[in-house]
Amino acid sequence: MAAVVLVIFLHNSFFQIEEDKIKETITQELLKTEGKNYTIQDIQMRKQLDLKFRKIVVYSFPSADEREIIGTANLYKGLNNKYAVGEIYCQKKFVYLFVVKDFATKYLIIAGKNNQSNIDYIELTNKEGNSYKEDISKEEYFIYKKNVNLLRSYRMLDKEGKEIPLAPF
Repeated sequence: MAAVVLVIFLHNSFFQIEEDKIKETITQELLKTEGKNYTIQDIQMRKQLDLKFRKIVVYSFPSADEREIIGTANLYKGLNNKYAVGEIYCQKKFVYLFVVKDFATKYLIIAGKNNQSNIDYIELTNKEGNSYKEDISKEEYFIYKKNVNLLRSYRMLDKEGKEIPLAPF
């Protein structure tokens, strides 16, 4: 019985961020990493994706020269429906690419902003060699996920069909 209480206590002490405190958490992380004192009002939640035990967030905030900076937050979700920070990215780029694991499944996450509506679609090729397109041309902010085990390759293309370079996952 004491072990169960200890496990619940440890779980609840790790997962402490409530849904309405995610912006505040991002603000605090930006202070640590960027050294800048942003307010909660500076942070704009642009897009969210809920997985079973994860939440992916695309957010933005203004830079010193008033341009929009895009970032992503990768949060773990606990059994108590509260969150813990996985990673908060803010590398002054428009598209982020990373892999998250949800139990046994790994997902490729492509998230960000379709800056100046330059991105037309993501082209995916599965293990069998079949290709298909995911249109993101009409989305200003996007989060796309795909099971990594089913993928052979992926690429992002602009309106002219030219490949937009992405880092490998």
